[in-house]
Amino acid sequence: NESYHYLNEMIYCDVENPAITNVKYNNEVNLNDYLCFNATITDNDVIINHQLYLEYPNNTPTAFNLTDTCSSNCCGSNGDNVYGLRLQLTTAGNYTLYNATVNDRVGNTNYILINDNLIITRTIML
Repeated sequence: NESYHYLNEMIYCDVENPAITNVKYNNEVNLNDYLCFNATITDNDVIINHQLYLEYPNNTPTAFNLTDTCSSNCCGSNGDNVYGLRLQLTTAGNYTLYNATVNDRVGNTNYILINDNLIITRTIML
């Protein structure tokens, strides 16, 4: 006596990369001022990783997490898909903004190449 049960399942396969648009930052920053970087990041799934890669004047590359819930105007309003970073630049020299990257929970990745130099100089008052 055999019994059959049919299982009807739908498999969802996410192959869409997250999108990075509307990249904005202030490229004229004085010593001890704040770099304000933001971008709109969207995806059809859950975004788990969003970073900005910056190189300091001493050639140290560093990844900074972007947030959608910061308290400054660098990331817009909470929940609006504008992810940002507010970073004080306390060393004079050449900084390089390399790129911003984003990953969703299934590993789809996207990045936007920025490759811009920020020259931070010390202002001397006479």
